[in-house]
Amino acid sequence: MEEFERRAGGESYQSIAAGGGGILSTVRQTRAASEDELEASARNRLGWAIRNGTTTIEVKSGYGLSLVDETKILKVVRRLNDMIRVVPTFLGAHEIPEEFRANRSGYIDLIINEMLPVVHRGQLAEYVDVFCESHVFSRAETAQIVRAAQALGLPARLHVDQLKDSGGAALAASLGAATADHLECTNRTGIQALKESNVQPVLLPGSVYALGSHRYPLAREMIAAGLPLVLASDFNPGSSPTPSIPMIVSLAVTQCN
Repeated sequence: MEEFERRAGGESYQSIAAGGGGILSTVRQTRAASEDELEASARNRLGWAIRNGTTTIEVKSGYGLSLVDETKILKVVRRLNDMIRVVPTFLGAHEIPEEFRANRSGYIDLIINEMLPVVHRGQLAEYVDVFCESHVFSRAETAQIVRAAQALGLPARLHVDQLKDSGGAALAASLGAATADHLECTNRTGIQALKESNVQPVLLPGSVYALGSHRYPLAREMIAAGLPLVLASDFNPGSSPTPSIPMIVSLAVTQCN
């Protein structure tokens, strides 16, 4: 709530994150929570989604950023299938945690050599995701993590081109990702790459709306290229605090045409 007010006052998502807010703020709270506390809050929020008509939900980790806390999240996710069909995704590459800020290669090594093997052996996730942006994980780092996951038989989803066009859509295509999520800044070349590689675009207009941005993805151009579009809530505390798919559909119609 405090960060929402700061953004309303003119601060950017990026500047808040650079000061230790955003994802890292939620990481601190998630690390402090027990599995039972996380499960209780998750069940409450799943109730919101179910009342909005949701029958299947992908739940990403990404707010632990350590072996212990990432696996803690994914173990809790597995408990939730009695309420709704839940698809767990490992998002250890969501941000560089504070303790690795001076050693980002060390954190990438941790993801590849420790986290991914544990997630694979424990069958804790169906997909692996990476936040590919210039200020988070570069295209080269993203490719390194995805290829390590694919070597274990874990398919990838990629969070790309949200804040600027960094060639993330083309990277998702080259890596054979199942989906490319966000795509707010993806250009026509990226759209064509997705089409040629049969990568599904996942549009998340709720985050554009909640961040006060006006740059929605080029949905009509994706449709014209012959791509099917997936819509999702991107429900998260920092940039899309809504579990309502009806709201997302409304934004897709009114803002993405």
